[in-house]
Amino acid sequence: MTVPVQQSSSSTVGNGSTTVFPYPFKILDEGDLQVYVGGALKVLGADYTVSGVGNASGGNVTFTTAPADLVIVDLVRAMAIERETDYQQQGDFLSPVVNADFDRIVLMLQQVDDKGGRAIRMPTNEPSAITLLPSRAARASKYLRFNANGDAEVADLVDSGAPLSASVIGALLYPQSAAESAAAVVPTSYAYPPGDVRRYGADPTGIASSTAAINTALSVNQTVTFPAGTYLASTLTQTHHDQRLLALGNVRVVKNANGVLLTASGNGVEINGISFRGDAVSPTYTGDNLNFSGDNVRLINCGSRWAYGRALKSTGQHTQIIGTCDIYQTADATGTGYDIELGISGTATLYHHVSHVYSSQATGGIKMVDTGSVVVQGSQFGKLFIDAGTSPAGVNGGNFSGNRILGDVTVELSSAAFAANSFGTVALTFAAGTSGHTLDDSNVLAGGATITDNSTGSSVVDLRTVVPTAYTPTWTGASVNPAIGNGTLTGYYTQRGRHVSVAVRVVMGSTTTYGTGVWYFALPKIPSTGVPLLGAARALDSGTNIRVGVVETLTDGTARCQVMFDSDTGSADSTKPFAWASGDELRFSVDYFT
Repeated sequence: MTVPVQQSSSSTVGNGSTTVFPYPFKILDEGDLQVYVGGALKVLGADYTVSGVGNASGGNVTFTTAPADLVIVDLVRAMAIERETDYQQQGDFLSPVVNADFDRIVLMLQQVDDKGGRAIRMPTNEPSAITLLPSRAARASKYLRFNANGDAEVADLVDSGAPLSASVIGALLYPQSAAESAAAVVPTSYAYPPGDVRRYGADPTGIASSTAAINTALSVNQTVTFPAGTYLASTLTQTHHDQRLLALGNVRVVKNANGVLLTASGNGVEINGISFRGDAVSPTYTGDNLNFSGDNVRLINCGSRWAYGRALKSTGQHTQIIGTCDIYQTADATGTGYDIELGISGTATLYHHVSHVYSSQATGGIKMVDTGSVVVQGSQFGKLFIDAGTSPAGVNGGNFSGNRILGDVTVELSSAAFAANSFGTVALTFAAGTSGHTLDDSNVLAGGATITDNSTGSSVVDLRTVVPTAYTPTWTGASVNPAIGNGTLTGYYTQRGRHVSVAVRVVMGSTTTYGTGVWYFALPKIPSTGVPLLGAARALDSGTNIRVGVVETLTDGTARCQVMFDSDTGSADSTKPFAWASGDELRFSVDYFT
């Protein structure tokens, strides 16, 4: 039987139960077949048996134990390359013997062809240029490579014969990236992967300037890494969206020239673990340290100290400053100097989040301009200025909880909420024209702190001992105003949140005039326009006759009240509840809500 065209090997995958595996090629002897299970050569007779010897279409291998699931079973024709038959002069020349010998030659050629098909070969249209390898001594510690003509040769990895180095290996491991090639950027050192600032010549020892190297890394990589060290730099520029700047260890970027240290305009930028610094505690180089204009900027465990201007300024939406590896600190100790500034006048920027940020000085702090839905929590900082700017729609004072606030607080936007904060000896001012603030009893204020609440409809509470505030009520009549003359008209009030307590005493003098019409007395704060509230009143007629009445706050949007007695006399005026004279007194008190 002739030998068909066929491969001399086959591979199958076991399933843990099948024991019979076919081989689709001809063999002349059981020993011509090698069997591998999972790469391990098995033993004929002990591990398997073979059937179909001599069949042109092959036969079967039957295993004693089924190969395991997913294990590869290789069946390979592996005949010895030898001639077994020696024809003798005048001997038998029978067809079965001759055919078997010719079959063996063809089978061996198929076996060699199968192995040759697995080798690296040149196209048939190229002339052969393979030469003999040099001697063992001559090729020691060298490498097989292809030269400029594409011919194989043995040589050093570099033509100069220099020893194998990290840079040489790096050129193989980290060749020029597609982004570098497109930007015509040739790395300074291939020893470092793309994105590593040292690849472009950055100096982590802080001796040479790394400005150009870092700017190059920022221009061609979405992720830029800074190994541990100190990098001198200035006027760094970031423009890509969703770019990440990552510290691999303790990293400082120190300003070494005037201007903003890092200007970033990309959206979704993340900086993680890097400390940005001016050149000294009293910096000589001008400009902010960090200036961001993109949206959704994230600074995680970063810091920025010794800034000539702002340590961090961000004018986009949703800036997140979370944790610190260093403090945020400006060297500007003036009243307008701030460590952190968020927002920009005229544009509502919303949803900023500042968490667990630290500054050691009361002269710095946080400024927020036309921001809304801001959250500041668990941080220590100096001044807090919630600046109204031009107050576009959507802005509000924000939420502040669990902070230690060392500097003065000024609130120019409505609806600022303070809870569980610790204030130093500071001044808290809620501006006129604002409303809806809360400063509840979970806050702690130092003894010398002061609160000035010029807002309306707020709940600003100071639970420290409240000292009554003196005021002189305005005394008016419905037709003609009375005049106290040489009498006395005194008033006092206290306020805790929206709760106001008022006490007024009027002592008539010999020159007091009583006007005409119902009397009204001014209150220190405008009462709520809801339900009128009542207080107690007492009139003394020269110390001999006492009349008891009530005082009622008005709900017409004015800060005033009137005193009323029983139905026989009605509201107090020049003759009620009796004809007033020198020495008579009117006293009243009332509690109400603003």
